[in-house]
Amino acid sequence: MASALPLAPLTPLAPLAPLAPRPLARVASAMRGPDRGEAVAVGPSLVAGGGDGVFAQRAFLPGEQILQDPYLASVLRIWPDRLNGPLTLDDIYGALKASGKGPELLENGPSLYRGAPDKRLVGYYTEWGETAVEEPDERASVVEAMLVLAYNAYNSQPDNRYQLVYPLISKVNHSCTPNACVIAPENGPGEVICIKPIGAGDEVFVSYLCDSQLTHPLEDRATQFARNWEFVCSCPRCKALGDDTRRFSCPDDGCAGHCKGMTAESSDLEVLPCDECGRMPEEDVVRGWADLEDEIAELLKGLPENLYCAWCPCEEFAAKHPEHCLAGRWKYQLAEHTDCEAAAAEDTEEAETLRAEASVSRAAWRTCAEAAMGTPLEVPESPKRSKAPKLQLEQAPVC
Repeated sequence: MASALPLAPLTPLAPLAPLAPRPLARVASAMRGPDRGEAVAVGPSLVAGGGDGVFAQRAFLPGEQILQDPYLASVLRIWPDRLNGPLTLDDIYGALKASGKGPELLENGPSLYRGAPDKRLVGYYTEWGETAVEEPDERASVVEAMLVLAYNAYNSQPDNRYQLVYPLISKVNHSCTPNACVIAPENGPGEVICIKPIGAGDEVFVSYLCDSQLTHPLEDRATQFARNWEFVCSCPRCKALGDDTRRFSCPDDGCAGHCKGMTAESSDLEVLPCDECGRMPEEDVVRGWADLEDEIAELLKGLPENLYCAWCPCEEFAAKHPEHCLAGRWKYQLAEHTDCEAAAAEDTEEAETLRAEASVSRAAWRTCAEAAMGTPLEVPESPKRSKAPKLQLEQAPVC
């Protein structure tokens, strides 16, 4: 009975650049520009090791635009003939050269993070440059531009076709409890949109992970941060004693509270007292939860191939523990599957029924995600925005 859920399979680094399905960013040093000073300012981050951060100069309400930022570089990352294969560093270098934005990244993005000499990615990119770039005088600048792209690029929306680097947006720090989200269109400037009330002087935080990844257990998120950006997240969720993605429903009848799995390393599952009634569940109850958690996690690994075999036990688990991350992942996959069935249905009435079922499953996933993140996935309408964007910028498959 492991204390941590099995991690999602990770793609080896080589020969991939560290791209995520949601914004990539890392910050350092200061950046100022026209038309930015009134709304935000750059200063030392509140995050340990976070370099500089972006701070609100006035209060913002959910739905308001915090800042708008034209990109420094737009680099193609998806080719029609490479949809089913990974990109190599040579591919990315070729796309960077074709964009002609390498020199601009170095000239106009001097404060963007490039990694420290002792970082794994820096060593990997440096080693690649020794064989990929023939001219010694050009090699250092090429490697530097590639690192700026790797650490700071956002995937464009909605189709992830481009990597976009911004002078200011790329400096916003990460939190697993973000108060803002990034809109990164293929054309035009990027935006940072408020999703939680922000006070004057507060630091602005976005998530480098898509919403589905934010509902993964702490150990899984930590692995992604270490692999892709080489930092340790110190946000309130990651520093908390209880893992808010592992929410077991209180066993006491009539109590609507939850017992969170503890983040402390242990050979057995340990939980905190119920967050509502304050009672600690019996040991045999906790052992049963641990066994059930392991069983459901194993079933989810086989999706979508074993969907029908997993259906009954996963539905039962979701009914008992609807705010546990495994319940959310099951409902997400079920919604995706039902949507595909609706698209293939020949009868209109059947298609409508299936789409309605998918909506119910997706709503259950959203409830689970919002419980863990403490953030609404729909940005409320603001008088200053005619159409509110979604925090759920991308329907990335749940690993």
